[in-house]
Amino acid sequence: DTEFAAGKVKLDVSNTHGGGYNGNLTGTFNIPIKKDVMGLRVSAYTRSDDGYIDRYAIDPGDYLKADYGKKKDNVNTYQTSGVRAALLIKPDESLSITPSIIYQYARLGSPFTYDKFPASDSNAYQVRDVDERNVQRSMISNLSVVKRFDKVDLTSSTSYFTREFEIRDDSSKVINYFFGLPSVYPVTMYGNYKNKEFTQEFRASSKLDGPLQFTGGAFFHNVHAPLASSIPYPAGFTAYDTIYAGARRATLKEYAVFGEVSYDFTDKLKGSIGIRGFKVDQTFEQSGDGLLNGGPSYVRNTSSDRGATPKYTLQYQASPDSMVYATVSKGYRPGGPNNPAPASLCGAEVA
Repeated sequence: DTEFAAGKVKLDVSNTHGGGYNGNLTGTFNIPIKKDVMGLRVSAYTRSDDGYIDRYAIDPGDYLKADYGKKKDNVNTYQTSGVRAALLIKPDESLSITPSIIYQYARLGSPFTYDKFPASDSNAYQVRDVDERNVQRSMISNLSVVKRFDKVDLTSSTSYFTREFEIRDDSSKVINYFFGLPSVYPVTMYGNYKNKEFTQEFRASSKLDGPLQFTGGAFFHNVHAPLASSIPYPAGFTAYDTIYAGARRATLKEYAVFGEVSYDFTDKLKGSIGIRGFKVDQTFEQSGDGLLNGGPSYVRNTSSDRGATPKYTLQYQASPDSMVYATVSKGYRPGGPNNPAPASLCGAEVA
């Protein structure tokens, strides 16, 4: 809003059964910068939820048992906070420009899971030697531009999205079983994922006087999704340099054009026909090393797909509050590669 200043703040407090107190604080503020020309809206929140699942250490002599002398309460906590800011710029009545940004931080103290053995449904708890917290940071920036003419509206939407995800996973039991060790060592698997995505869409929507209307445009999506994971050797292991280390690099480029035509047969009956043509190109690289990978490995693949997806809709507005419609359409998902199994270890089984 470019006219009025306004704001509100809200606080919620609750309690989790088997855990502790939770809090949620949100606020929204609208700030006119220049009347009828420019205004800023900012929203922010912070939330903290207590956990309800306890964690015990693994019995060093038996990975299927818990060391009940080492306990941490309510490990599956959840904290998140975020902010969104949007600036509305209206140089005149026919043009609006809206840059915006969203940022979110989330921290999970531990996954919302428990060990079926030695725990149970009625007595749920975790048996882990490693702190399995994970952290996620996400940001979306967008620039939207709308230009209005007498017969058509033109829209451009440009977005850039980043998401970084850091995880820790307890691999102590798996490694103990794999090596057949007499004592359980704390072993951590580390993972880091970072997506970067760029999206651009141009769209034209008609405002014709008659029963015929149209929408058409073009779309582009570019994705980079690198991933890295590793299981380094803890103290007590001396036989090898690496248990496992892997990296993946995946990219996707999607191109599309689309169009839809609608026609008002009567004041209540409307039909529309649309089609979307697309082309998707993907690349995939993966490297691995370490004992669990059977030594060094590397694969690279590319793929490409194209097609068209139609859409047909018929709708009847029975009353201002009631509508009946039928839609027949076809859709698709780009899909993606499957991580290949290490040939030196699993080649015969996979074949």
